[in-house]
Amino acid sequence: MLQQTFETGIGSLDERLHGGIRPGSIVALTATPTSQSERLLAHLLGTRPTLYLTTQRPAPVVSEDLAAAIPDATQTTVRAVDRYSPFTHLRRLLDELEPESVLVVDTMNPFEADDERELLALLTDIQARLYETGSVAILHCIEGPVVPAHRGTTEYVADVVFDLDTAVYGDAIENRLFVPKVRRGEAITDAIKLDFDGGVTIDTSRDIS
Repeated sequence: MLQQTFETGIGSLDERLHGGIRPGSIVALTATPTSQSERLLAHLLGTRPTLYLTTQRPAPVVSEDLAAAIPDATQTTVRAVDRYSPFTHLRRLLDELEPESVLVVDTMNPFEADDERELLALLTDIQARLYETGSVAILHCIEGPVVPAHRGTTEYVADVVFDLDTAVYGDAIENRLFVPKVRRGEAITDAIKLDFDGGVTIDTSRDIS
């Protein structure tokens, strides 16, 4: 497996991760449905070869959104996961993952709401494929009024957890990225403020009191 790190494109985050995310890693990105997590996800992909597996939105719609957000979306292959046999179908789709690429599962919620043993076996298969190809996986985990029963299993297996917190203060929206877990590195104890106006950048403005 190659040792070149996966840069997130967020300078201060990459610095704290000692260059980025290691190949073979699973990243769990947790966020609410009303957040800009899809914008953040597109930013993390950049122009890297990506296998994007959508479980809830139609593949053509996802492809169109990614084309608008990513300069070179031709590097991204979007596949819809069969909702009637998602575990079996996702395992078959893993064969399409190219070397040194990114795997996205958007969202993990249907798997996390199912049998925990089957979820754990799937996560094990995903990680094995990542090691074979020197790739990284980003698992998009939506937090709604009801969190899937086995969300904790995904977060436990994940090597890195990104938690995008979105809060409204009057007429202002504040986005903070927390990194509560880095398995092979030092903990990141403070949040990173993000600005989604025209892209994804570090928000250097003062905190809203």
